[in-house]
Amino acid sequence: MSENEFIKELLSTSVNLEKNIDKISSIMKDKNVSVGVKNNIIFNCESTASDELLSVLLQNSLTNDSVLIDHEIAYKLGQLVQENSKEFLIELMSDENKDPIVRHEAIEALGNFENPSLISLIEKYLDSNESLVRETAYLAVRKLSVLTKENKYKLNINELDTKQVNDEFSVRSPAFITKKSFIESKSMFFKGDLWEKYTALLRLRDLNTEESYEVIKKGFEDKSALFRHEVAFVMGHLNNPTFIKTLESVLNNPKEEDVVRHEAAASLGCINTEESKKILMKNLNNPIRIVRESIECAIF
Repeated sequence: MSENEFIKELLSTSVNLEKNIDKISSIMKDKNVSVGVKNNIIFNCESTASDELLSVLLQNSLTNDSVLIDHEIAYKLGQLVQENSKEFLIELMSDENKDPIVRHEAIEALGNFENPSLISLIEKYLDSNESLVRETAYLAVRKLSVLTKENKYKLNINELDTKQVNDEFSVRSPAFITKKSFIESKSMFFKGDLWEKYTALLRLRDLNTEESYEVIKKGFEDKSALFRHEVAFVMGHLNNPTFIKTLESVLNNPKEEDVVRHEAAASLGCINTEESKKILMKNLNNPIRIVRESIECAIF
């Protein structure tokens, strides 16, 4: 069977992953295979493999070329929380030759492991020159301090819904949902520290009202690119066309950070209306690789 035939089978039917790990990993590393195909392979394998096997496959599939795919691998490993991926993620976090977007995703993934020994490892990056790495390390350490009952940051745990850590969104998010009201959450969203802004964002997301949407839109005015990228991510998962114009503005802003623009593209793909598709099609030749590849995946 040729590689192209195998890819077609991989994308359309169940393939025995255990017997084909090396073959699939080779395809993932092949620069001639489109990122759209690679991204779909990740999601298809997710539905057919055990968590442990998928974790092994992902670790063997690091491209060391596409920041988008490598950050997606780290993201998926953070969802799986398999012990066999911990050292791999630590290495990604520690490798200063890796793009900060990949390192950020590795740190965020480690923040999902209920292991207090990770706190001291991640704390080393609290003074990183890379803001994405530094801020993600701060959030991961705070999250781990709650998950592991260390609570070294003296958080008011009674105001945090720690049971939500395993829901669809919070596995991805380096914070917890707060039980505060709309008014309190709005205040935290604009005036809190980074951790408080994240928890407020999750609360505003769950309120799921027009007034909470309007507050979320203003998150792109925040000074933190990390927070702005999370705002874009949440918009995609809320999947409401009211965010299309805002996301389009972010995608088209050449002064915006790549990590934010890439997330805006992905979220436009999640919303998936004719309007959002047209916006993505107009940007297919974007000069920023991670933005362009995000668009390719969104319309694949």
